[in-house]
Amino acid sequence: MYCFHFLLFYFISFSAYSQNQHSTFSGIILHSSDETPVDDVNIYFENTAIGTISNENGKFVLYYNSNKSYDYLIISKIGYATLRLKFSELQQNSPIYLSRESISLDEVVITQNKVTKTAGEIVEIAFQNLSKNISPSAYLSTGYIRHTERTKNEYRYLKEAIFTLYDPGFDARPNEINLNLNYSRNAIDNREIDTVRFYTTYLEASNQKSFKKNYNKALNYQKEQPSDLKKAIAFYDNHYTSGYHKEYGLLKKLFATDINKIRYYGRKKATFSKKNLDDFSFKIDTVLWSENDLTYKIKFSKRVAKDEMDIGYLFINKEDYAIVEVQYSQVLSKNHYYRKFSGEKIRSTSVIKYRKIDDYYYPIYMSYKKAKFNNKLLKSIREKNQKQLNYYSHQEILLSDIVTDNSIVEETQNKKNIWNDNLFQNGNYDDWVGKNFLLESSYEAKLREDLKAESLKKQM
Repeated sequence: MYCFHFLLFYFISFSAYSQNQHSTFSGIILHSSDETPVDDVNIYFENTAIGTISNENGKFVLYYNSNKSYDYLIISKIGYATLRLKFSELQQNSPIYLSRESISLDEVVITQNKVTKTAGEIVEIAFQNLSKNISPSAYLSTGYIRHTERTKNEYRYLKEAIFTLYDPGFDARPNEINLNLNYSRNAIDNREIDTVRFYTTYLEASNQKSFKKNYNKALNYQKEQPSDLKKAIAFYDNHYTSGYHKEYGLLKKLFATDINKIRYYGRKKATFSKKNLDDFSFKIDTVLWSENDLTYKIKFSKRVAKDEMDIGYLFINKEDYAIVEVQYSQVLSKNHYYRKFSGEKIRSTSVIKYRKIDDYYYPIYMSYKKAKFNNKLLKSIREKNQKQLNYYSHQEILLSDIVTDNSIVEETQNKKNIWNDNLFQNGNYDDWVGKNFLLESSYEAKLREDLKAESLKKQM
């Protein structure tokens, strides 16, 4: 097993360096006007995939190979003036100031008049250009994922991992995507709140009995064997944490279905497809600056059911009609049964960001947050008690180190026995030197420490 991991990392090359060849650069991004933190800022080396994103406190840590030279560090966020900074002149932990890049109403009107296209036409061109803008060829990438399950005020579960992604290129079949978990850490589990749901799901798949019978048995899960409960949680993690594709693990489902909202435009069941694009309404919200280009921020909505609607934004580059960011939410009406009992207006929210590297755009950040049922919710439904503890899962992914060399990509992909996307497998590896990850905010760090303390209490 470790041999396969080593081979995979060797071919991808990001772990072939020794530890002393990696360095870090840390900093904080602040508003130039009032020196408040700016979150969600892209920080990366020019013309590379090596980068990270600032946290809620504006802070970031960037790993890089010190044996290579990097000329410029790019600091960018849609709606702000992009900075191109000489890397050798930057100082560790010094503040970097961003200014909002405003466009006057006259400029927006002139821009729209020049284009003479409606929002729907802009979106249609963007999707038609996907095959030109997203890489048609296979590539490899290093990924970091932080998976949390939490209530409003506390973590119930935390897992972080480094993985390898094999992406077959634009419009390939979802099952052709491959992922391998390489390292994991911070696996802290304190999810008794969800045990009834876990066990009910597991029993349904195991014995084919009705939901009601299995649910009644699961209510008394304290009487079951601990080993059975562990099996139930593992089963639920791999098959039901996200989406409905039971043949995929969580990581693969995120890339193949839930989070990848735009890549399968040519397929019938895609979120945005040739056939269902007319079901959406589109409107230009505004025009913004992004990395020295104009970007259309286009609002969309789609009525899914009487009490459910999909809404969000597409950010489309004016120059090449590339989709550079997607924000997508499922919104529930007041009468929706789930909202009545959970109090959750948003069922799920996903974000995906792309960055242009050489000739094509590659995903560099993904986020998927989904409200979940749990013991207290099931109990409240049974007792018709609408006071409910909100509970949701959240996956954040940072991608870097794009490898496009055909010989390396093919040789790695052919080693099929190394691919294992089970995020929840046991294992705690500490070899994270040189791997870029999403820096926790101070609040997230507190939630993690609280989770550790609570977990230790229950072990005593």
